[in-house]
Amino acid sequence: MAENKTSISSFPRFQLKWDARAGPMLLVSFKNKKIGFALICHRKPERCLNFRGHQSFFCARCTGICIGFSAAFLLSIFRFALPHVVSILLTLPMLIDGLTQLLWLRESNNFTRLVTGLLFSIGFFSLVVK
Repeated sequence: MAENKTSISSFPRFQLKWDARAGPMLLVSFKNKKIGFALICHRKPERCLNFRGHQSFFCARCTGICIGFSAAFLLSIFRFALPHVVSILLTLPMLIDGLTQLLWLRESNNFTRLVTGLLFSIGFFSLVVK
């Protein structure tokens, strides 16, 4: 009887880790690649916004997400609702921006991260709250 010799390394391995700068992290190891995902915000200094010499606590994308969720919440109080198609379209720019960076196809800038985070959170909030 032949044994199935599937290598353990062919499956993704997940590990939770605490990073002094970013807090809780999820590390994904697959074959010879390792990718870390900050569960709150990575707070990389080069991706944080600076205002009058002060660095923001969150990165540009997370700042956009926070502003967008706040705006979407205020709009929902006034019963403002977006159609599902528009909501889905608003989430796509951040998904494309983040995915193309993750795959090292391009490098985004802080303004793009801020705007795509803002659009994503408004679209996502309107999908979830309906």
